[in-house]
Amino acid sequence: MMNPKMKAANSNIILTFNQETNTFFFSSIIILLFLFSFNLKSFGQEIKLDTIFKIHKKSNWKISIETISFEEFDAMYNPPPPTVEKLNWNPPLILAQKTIEFSETIALKDSCCFLNGKNTTIKLCNSKPEDNRKISSFELIDIQNDFLIFMKSGYESRSFISFNPTTKSYFYTQNSPTFINKYTVYSYGNYYGEGEFDIQNINQNLYFGFDTFNWDLSDLYRKDNVFYLELTNNTFYGTRKYFKLTI
Repeated sequence: MMNPKMKAANSNIILTFNQETNTFFFSSIIILLFLFSFNLKSFGQEIKLDTIFKIHKKSNWKISIETISFEEFDAMYNPPPPTVEKLNWNPPLILAQKTIEFSETIALKDSCCFLNGKNTTIKLCNSKPEDNRKISSFELIDIQNDFLIFMKSGYESRSFISFNPTTKSYFYTQNSPTFINKYTVYSYGNYYGEGEFDIQNINQNLYFGFDTFNWDLSDLYRKDNVFYLELTNNTFYGTRKYFKLTI
């Protein structure tokens, strides 16, 4: 693996060519040295944040993102406990029960589920038309803080909808959500080689989210209001960067 601190050219390095060395070979060496220097510079410490993070346009929550070293990341490392499988978790049965309990806000008809929100009706359907680009499916995947959490899938797309049948409130996330408290929720993951992160306060209408380009969000953990991120480059194997995100 290339060392990002290595110099592409050094005065102590001498290239010696015999008389048979032609101009084309010499030019090739110069081009390779230039490309090598360019790649090291691109993936060095001086890389700009805006070349990695694509902030969502609807973001209105002031968030701080700063680079940190591996040592800082490793010192704070505290992975979440392993996921424990829920006992008696039967999504179709639970959804049917919720439909009876909240008949005014949840309805099942044919292969669709209708969620009657405050200002709109969310329609989730299981359909397999001949045109694969119109295929869709949904599944109840969790219940948190009285929110029913659905995963909706389509042709090269997915989203997560959290719906409270009592208050009729709802919100969307890019990945399966995790509540920090009653009103603050975040999600993270990867989709088609791009890292994803979003956080929102559903009570104060605050939102922040980003995607990455050509970087996987390979690890994330939280301590209070600080998130520690590890990103792994998809082109240069083993190239990692670390960040601290503070809300």
